[in-house]
Amino acid sequence: MEESVSERSLRVFEIARISSGQDLGSLVVDLPVALANRRPSVRIVFLDGGSDLGWHAHVTDVDGYVLLSFPWTDHVDRILINDDPGQLPVTVPQEGWDDLDQGWWGRVMPDGSDVYVAETDFDAITEVTDQSRIENPVPGLVLVDDVEVRWHVVSRGSWDKAWTQAVEACRRGHPAPVGEWDDDSNGRLVIHESS
Repeated sequence: MEESVSERSLRVFEIARISSGQDLGSLVVDLPVALANRRPSVRIVFLDGGSDLGWHAHVTDVDGYVLLSFPWTDHVDRILINDDPGQLPVTVPQEGWDDLDQGWWGRVMPDGSDVYVAETDFDAITEVTDQSRIENPVPGLVLVDDVEVRWHVVSRGSWDKAWTQAVEACRRGHPAPVGEWDDDSNGRLVIHESS
């Protein structure tokens, strides 16, 4: 029997859990595609981290709400003009892209003409005891055993266009658009268009 769209899930996070040499069992998190918050388009917004950290990047919707961040990836402008910017999900291979670093875990998965995007706290998600306890309190946010996971979907065309524009802006030497955190809204950037 074929799975319906409303029942279909994607394997978002999977990792073996071992502590002090003891196998704690694997973490496997499958999220229903129906719970992903569809965004009509995305853009790559740059934040200036100063001379030591350089530019950081965030995938946002057109209103500046962050779908995916790269908190420990410094000097993104330099990475994007390299021949192989594989450290970032500029092009998403069929098997998807994922990265984890210092308490952060991001995952990008292609699915037909769509791209699914997930982000969570690595340390918190690996402590989950009931991977099947999934709630969707607000669009774009899924709770897996009370651990927050940002969960969005965007068209592949919009995803590719956003990264192409980001690479072109970096090649011109002016990462754009630039943003700053909105003090009044958690998880949103105020976007400043380049002049």
